[in-house]
Amino acid sequence: MAVISNGSCATTEAVVKNDSTAWVWGGNYYGQLGQSNTIHRSSPVQFGTGSTWKFINCGQRNIAAIKSDDTLWMSGDNASGQLGNNSTINRSSPVQVTGSWKSIAIGNTHVLAIKSDDTLWSWGTGIAGELGLNLPDFTTRSSPVQVSSASWTKVSAGYATSMGLKTDGTVWAWGRNLEGQLGDGTKINRSSPVQILAAGTYTDIAMNNAMSAIIKSNGTLWTCGNSNNGVLGNNQLVNVSSHIQVGSDTTWSKVAVAGAPTVGAQAGSVAGLKTDGTLWTWGYAGYGTLGNNDTANNASSPVQTTLNDINWQTIGASSLGYIAIRNTTTTSTTTTSTTTTTTTTTTTSTTTTTTTTPAPTTTSTTTTPAPTTTSTTTTTTTTPAPTTTSTTTTTTTTTTPAPTTTSTTTTTTTTPAPTTTSTTTTTTTTPAPTTTSTTTTTTTTTTTSTTTTTYPPVTWSWTVTAGETQSVDILATPIEINWGD
Repeated sequence: MAVISNGSCATTEAVVKNDSTAWVWGGNYYGQLGQSNTIHRSSPVQFGTGSTWKFINCGQRNIAAIKSDDTLWMSGDNASGQLGNNSTINRSSPVQVTGSWKSIAIGNTHVLAIKSDDTLWSWGTGIAGELGLNLPDFTTRSSPVQVSSASWTKVSAGYATSMGLKTDGTVWAWGRNLEGQLGDGTKINRSSPVQILAAGTYTDIAMNNAMSAIIKSNGTLWTCGNSNNGVLGNNQLVNVSSHIQVGSDTTWSKVAVAGAPTVGAQAGSVAGLKTDGTLWTWGYAGYGTLGNNDTANNASSPVQTTLNDINWQTIGASSLGYIAIRNTTTTSTTTTSTTTTTTTTTTTSTTTTTTTTPAPTTTSTTTTPAPTTTSTTTTTTTTPAPTTTSTTTTTTTTTTPAPTTTSTTTTTTTTPAPTTTSTTTTTTTTPAPTTTSTTTTTTTTTTTSTTTTTYPPVTWSWTVTAGETQSVDILATPIEINWGD
């Protein structure tokens, strides 16, 4: 669900679901449920048509809802012009209010709304200045009239009271102020917005006809006005006309105010959400509005609802109780961590030194003497004989050895010996820096289970504002709404 109604004067409830459909139930005296009839509904029925709704709120006699195109639609009572359509005819099906809108709050006979440009407008009937138009009491406006050109972010309305939160965080109030509920330090009705006395900037506001509650930007919660039944939450029963702090907590995030359906009624009760998701209530315990299974004992300081849950997301109020959105799933988270693995890598550096030693060179020297050359010289002397020829031949052979020539031929033959490889392997182990690789994987397993707690109703009877008496179920503790889907 996305949005719930937060109207302190409502006898009806309304919700916009996550699929942008709008649903309503409860009292339907004026046709405010938009069903083209006036039959009360004890279970949710769809409001309007389509699935383009983004905001919804209830008043005592009306329902207003805004579509995603910023158009505003209303149904219900129109005797005081509160439908804003320039007529005073009741409507049991939604009719459009001219303009482009972003937020709305409904009192008893008046309406406050913020346009898309952040300007503030009102219409209906003001019985104590709640229109903020500086007009006499019981003046009626049946179409929207601008209250302020300033920028506004939220409005809240009680039976005859009005409060607005500006975009600058300041809070302003107007209308009925007989219990000091406007927080301006007086008990004088105001017909135009006045700033509250409590200084600071604020994030949330809520009010009924007799008191108001606001949350500061620092998470503190403040209240003022009628203190009946301990509704101011400060353990006192004294009315105050300027806001006082509730306890000392600084974790409040949302606030809603129920009760005071008519002037002079009980001051009502307050519900607040904390940032941890817990839901707290205080004030009037009648009708089981405190949600603590006790309808007899009022609470003058915050008490936690009986569910003691921490999954509450938002809260809305009616005149007689509350509606809240809770994350109904119980989430169990199991975290599995992968064992951390530390890997140390040592780098081994092996150095191989190969030394090649060549074999010695063998030189073979061969000396070959040159052949001896013999030189023979033959000298022939011829001596002529006398006429008698007598020839004497003398041969002298002289052998002169030629000088011995020694021819030395040196032949150097280098025969390489086989290469002898001397391999010296030196292994040096140098540890590299230790590398630690740490891998942590976290796996989150979410187990979702839904728990529904139902509490038995107690039948009560009371007089409804319009005068009808009916039997109703009073629930003193929160129960889950059955949507059928």
